[in-house]
Amino acid sequence: GVSMGQILADVQAVNLHALMNPETNAELHGRILCDQEPNTLYI
Repeated sequence: GVSMGQILADVQAVNLHALMNPETNAELHGRILCDQEPNTLYI
């Protein structure tokens, strides 16, 4: 069986995936286009 810890880790990984955070990705893209620091943990 799968442990509850593994299920929780999988859910957290999905929530951090880029497709689940389009606003954050748009902001990151805009900051890079404007020659600003990304200011994020994603990079």
